[in-house]
Amino acid sequence: MSILSHSIDYENAIKRKEIIDSLHLLTTTDEDKHLQDITTSVAFTANCTMAYFSLFTDNKQIIKSSFGFVPARFGNNIPLFDSLSCELGDSICCLTMKLSPDEPLIILDTHQRSELISNRFVVGPPYLRYYVGLPIKYKGVNIGTLCAGDTSPKSQPSYHTMTSLHLLKNKLIDVLIDREQKHKSKKWFNIFNF
Repeated sequence: MSILSHSIDYENAIKRKEIIDSLHLLTTTDEDKHLQDITTSVAFTANCTMAYFSLFTDNKQIIKSSFGFVPARFGNNIPLFDSLSCELGDSICCLTMKLSPDEPLIILDTHQRSELISNRFVVGPPYLRYYVGLPIKYKGVNIGTLCAGDTSPKSQPSYHTMTSLHLLKNKLIDVLIDREQKHKSKKWFNIFNF
């Protein structure tokens, strides 16, 4: 078991799955372009080489949108995973699971954190040295993270950078709310147009 496993919020796994399913986040839709745009903006705002929006299922982290890396089988960019998921206990993002919605996880240098020194994403691709993650809470449950990372350590992000990242996180949550409303409307339309 991973040293990070103690951070995993298994108690809310069923609620997370229900929310992710209700938002149809494990399928590709037109709204995904908005998520991709936000993820790209996160990388540029944080001045990082990579960013991603990930979801937590019962035992996996699934990358919904990303910038700066792709799975190894898709190209020559920095590979993050052999697929778009990893065991939740291996994920640095699981450290954000129990944070309050406005509390970021900022790791200036992963080599300075004892619980991360042997993490597979620190010692192997994408060789994370810097990480900033914001928990994505929806209906009171942390369903994932919006993160930026780099292969070099960095200094503390500025107040303006963190404010901008929080605004992007809020925009992502707005996209999720819109997505849920569209799917509810579509469901009612299908019920009455049998």
